[in-house]
Amino acid sequence: MSDKRPIAREFDAKAAVYETNRLADWYKGHAERIVDRLALQPGALVLDVGCGTGYLLRAIVRRFPGVDGAGVDLAPAMIEEARNKAASEGMASLRFECADWEDRNFDGTRLFEGRSPSCILCVNALHYFAAPQAAFDKMWRILAPGGRAWVLERAREGSILTAVWAYLHHYLIRDHVRFYKTGDLLDMMRQAGFEQARTEISLRRILWRGKAYTSVALISGVRV
Repeated sequence: MSDKRPIAREFDAKAAVYETNRLADWYKGHAERIVDRLALQPGALVLDVGCGTGYLLRAIVRRFPGVDGAGVDLAPAMIEEARNKAASEGMASLRFECADWEDRNFDGTRLFEGRSPSCILCVNALHYFAAPQAAFDKMWRILAPGGRAWVLERAREGSILTAVWAYLHHYLIRDHVRFYKTGDLLDMMRQAGFEQARTEISLRRILWRGKAYTSVALISGVRV
């Protein structure tokens, strides 16, 4: 398994200001678009992979009361912030755990006492995974039949800036951060076993929500 400590340290350093820094509104814009596409019933189990400070899960609970949510993240300080913010808003139905999704010994269903979630989210996190196909495979394995997975990522196609960042990470920074084309993400989702894999959003904007250029895609797929 690759060394994830630099990633954890990077996000630990951002945890206290993650929801107020210059990119916070950009991330919140993603959350708004995802929540608008969800249709969750009371009692639904929602798992957020790479949950950060838990903003998306809190937004989901506000929109869909009665939903149970759990988040997992690599960075301890992010998880601490997530717990504190959920507690301050009285969201007892949310729980958070510091863990590496790519750890083969980590079973996401334990966050729901062995039950399978009906909705899995992975937002702006997949590009940090050393083995993204295995991450999709794990989502499929623990998702309840009939459940849907949602993945939002930077879309490399048509984005010179994203392509440049991909080059820098691969050849200069030399870490395992990778950015993908939307078609590649859909192929990985289908290979994992998801059906009805499709692009829900393809968002390309200049000067949107505090960021100079945005190129992201939201995809989804169902475990039948």
